[in-house]
Amino acid sequence: MSIKTILTLYDGADGSMGRLEEAVEIARANDAHLTVFGFTLDVAVHPNVYAGVGSAAVAQIADKAREELAKLREKIDAYLVNSGIPFNIETDVCFASDVAEDVAALARFADLTLLPDTGEGPFQETRTQVVETVLFSCESRVVLLPDGYKGPLIGPTVIAWDMSREATLAVKAALPFLKHAPKVDIACVNVAEGTLPAARLGPFLDRHGIKAEVVPLSSKGSSISETLNTHADSIGAELMVMGAYGHSRLREIVFGGVTRKTLRGVKRPTLMAH
Repeated sequence: MSIKTILTLYDGADGSMGRLEEAVEIARANDAHLTVFGFTLDVAVHPNVYAGVGSAAVAQIADKAREELAKLREKIDAYLVNSGIPFNIETDVCFASDVAEDVAALARFADLTLLPDTGEGPFQETRTQVVETVLFSCESRVVLLPDGYKGPLIGPTVIAWDMSREATLAVKAALPFLKHAPKVDIACVNVAEGTLPAARLGPFLDRHGIKAEVVPLSSKGSSISETLNTHADSIGAELMVMGAYGHSRLREIVFGGVTRKTLRGVKRPTLMAH
């Protein structure tokens, strides 16, 4: 599937401009339209609003939120107007609990959605909800960008391969990037001796003009996420491709899992699919 509509978020936080710049470059390379969702959080759930604050004070903060949103839109427009790509800007003052659905409503009509990593701090859960909602409810490629990331998505790439449905979808979603990658490693962690987990994936990629090498990895007591990242570091990978939530979200929340650990520590652009 070609990339003709790209969605990214801009909330003014660290990493927003980097995602916008990356989105513009990808849109330009694919002759694609860019949609930018600029938002601020509604005062009812803003971390600076506490119980007992009077209505006048709340109204004043609400006015400030709207002013901040107008400034965000001006900043986005000023950057995009000379970009040479077609674009539109959607803006809103959102409840934190509604951000995920607001993003998903736009992501359903995007071929690629660039999202921030979940990071640390007060908005970690909101960001996680956004990623999960888009993954589970939209037919859009999702790429997580670490805050402060600057660089191409086209470069050495690691495919986290476990033969799952989710990993298969991620590989197919990543084809536009894999076709231009100078090196593609199919990383299989803790593979049983004598098995060939990538026996069909290699020829499939080859027919798309993608030369890939199967690399068996042993976690040796580390987590699968750490093992994949260590290998990615060793080859200077610019992109990780992986399936998301092979187990249920509840099981991953309670017991942990590769997806949740990856969301908490994205080291490089990571393309996910579910």
